[in-house]
Amino acid sequence: MLEIKGLDIFFNSQQIVHNLNLNVKENQFVSLIGESGSGKSITALSITKLLPKHARMKGTVLFEQKNIFNTTKDELRKIRTEDIAYIFQEPLSALNPIMRIEKQLLENAKIQSVNKDKKLKKILNQVGLFEHKRIRRSYPHQLSGGQRQRVMIAMALIREPKLLIADEPSTALDPILKNEILTLLKSIQKKNRISILFISHELRLVLKNSDMIYVLQNGCLVDKFTPSSNKKTLHPYTQELLDISTKIKNGLVDEEEDILEFKDVYFQYSSKKGIGPIGFHLKKGEILGIIGESGSGKSTLVSCLLKLKKIQRGNIHFEGIDIKEISNKKQYAKNIQMVFQDPNSSLNPNHSVLKIILEVLQIHHPKKANPEHVFYLLDQVELDQNSATKYPHQLSGGQKQRVNIARALAVSPKLLVLDEAVSALDAKTQIQILTLLKKIQISQGLTYLFIGHDMKVIRNFCDRAIILQNGKIVEWGSISNIFEKPVKDYTKQLIGTT
Repeated sequence: MLEIKGLDIFFNSQQIVHNLNLNVKENQFVSLIGESGSGKSITALSITKLLPKHARMKGTVLFEQKNIFNTTKDELRKIRTEDIAYIFQEPLSALNPIMRIEKQLLENAKIQSVNKDKKLKKILNQVGLFEHKRIRRSYPHQLSGGQRQRVMIAMALIREPKLLIADEPSTALDPILKNEILTLLKSIQKKNRISILFISHELRLVLKNSDMIYVLQNGCLVDKFTPSSNKKTLHPYTQELLDISTKIKNGLVDEEEDILEFKDVYFQYSSKKGIGPIGFHLKKGEILGIIGESGSGKSTLVSCLLKLKKIQRGNIHFEGIDIKEISNKKQYAKNIQMVFQDPNSSLNPNHSVLKIILEVLQIHHPKKANPEHVFYLLDQVELDQNSATKYPHQLSGGQKQRVNIARALAVSPKLLVLDEAVSALDAKTQIQILTLLKKIQISQGLTYLFIGHDMKVIRNFCDRAIILQNGKIVEWGSISNIFEKPVKDYTKQLIGTT
């Protein structure tokens, strides 16, 4: 169905992909694996000529024996709108925030009005969204991460494509949802008899469901194998991806003094569950992990801490002071900074790195708002001075997250809230960023509240952990107790998915 022959991709004078050969047969599940910056997404976009104008492509991309690089505009439009569909990594960025889900599903679908309800019900059922009326009338922000990703799958399937290209569709999801989404895609592939090109940095994730696996390193194909292949014959880089683990050295905790305390905090939405009552404390110099699947209340908890949501009962104390009594919002914002999950959507694409960081300094530290201090902050996150002149699209995922960390450090915070800060990165880059965060924590005496779903990362990075389910704490304790002596079945389930 899809055959890529000798594909070279250049951005200006820089070659990104080198002589790539890849095949996807009819009704086949093929995975393309590689770390951040390996050329996976660039390859996926090149298949339907979606790369920017300054990109040059050489080689051949055949879809049903037709060379896409030689198609007319009308032929290419038909391929893009009917034959090949994409599922992108971050649904909150890909979905229109001011349009209801029903309208987005119908926007490009050729459905007669008399068949609309029947078709929408069928497609939502197919992706496991059974609350049809609520989902259809919802806006993207009213859905959980897993529900948004299922909506993206539904949007891709509604035109009944022949080839589905899934570009890191499960990366930002918790382990339970990650497996659910992959199992869902595999079942859809079999039931609808379509082909899937699944792009990921998690090799172990795709082993079970793939018919063929291709591995990219620095834009070069280094391996091609099936799940049944002898692992000893694999390329060393492939073996590294299979064996990689996250090992971060822990620092010191001040056992005497709390920096943050939640006391019976309760917040309830009008249309869905919230959190509470929740109580926990965070000590100075500690890294506390907050774990839970999508919809467990992690984001709501953070919103309450940042005063983005007004708690309905209970108290939150920061450095011994009830945050309700803190009137200086600017100072509170300086003390608690965020590093967000998706560096793409949290950096202004129209600003250079220099301008992004200067903007924060001009508000909070005007005397330090100069290029020299920006260079100092970039050095803290191990980026060179040349990075200051670059724009976000010119940086890798790991580099963008380093810029986010530098921006957070610019105001000299006391507490960093790391909201899924490494979940969108490949395992190798995760280790680099986590090692950097640990180094910064020790050198600057910071405290971290680490929101995550990857149990391996939590185990090796955090001092203690809290398990959230349906807005309530179901288990808490030291890392050794949580992982070696779990009490609740839900905790055991989370540990078993890693």
